[in-house]
Amino acid sequence: MAEVLIQESTLGSIADAIRGKTGKSEKMLPSAMPGEIAGIATGCTLQSKTVSPSESQQTVTADDGYDGLSQVTVGAVSSTYVGSDVAKKEAATYTPGTSDQTIAAGQYLDGAQTIKGDENLIAENIRSGVSVFGVAGTMSEAQEVAVQSKGVTPSSSAQTITPDEGYDYLSQVVVGAIPYVESENTSGGTTVTIG
Repeated sequence: MAEVLIQESTLGSIADAIRGKTGKSEKMLPSAMPGEIAGIATGCTLQSKTVSPSESQQTVTADDGYDGLSQVTVGAVSSTYVGSDVAKKEAATYTPGTSDQTIAAGQYLDGAQTIKGDENLIAENIRSGVSVFGVAGTMSEAQEVAVQSKGVTPSSSAQTITPDEGYDYLSQVVVGAIPYVESENTSGGTTVTIG
């Protein structure tokens, strides 16, 4: 098909002629003109119509006063649209533990999913021969934590027990028993003296 240049004034004249025959007043695109002319030739009044996209099937018909449609324009679906039947997963934060945590398939992530990290997850903090989340440990036994078991004497005031120098923490604290002494009193009974 040969391409022909048409002046804008010629297109305007054609549009005016169509409007004169159909009684319409709205502007029209050149692409709509053939349908409008076909409607005039057959004595039909045609409508150009625009509809919004939908999740369900639509039947588009001409409004009252029109015999048919010259064209139908269906709006574009938004690039951010997610179907109403798709499960949506709100923003969540996951802290690693001893078992796997799964984000189920078939969901739309409607917010950031954050997997917690820890700056202490480094090879020097993990015993040699052990791997934690893919980080292989390099800590030798000599570098491992020193634990102290400590015994203390009971006191009549509160005590704060801490590990001795060279130990990282206490594995247990043993508080000694409170001593008591039995003695006879003047009425023939037994008196118990504590401490």
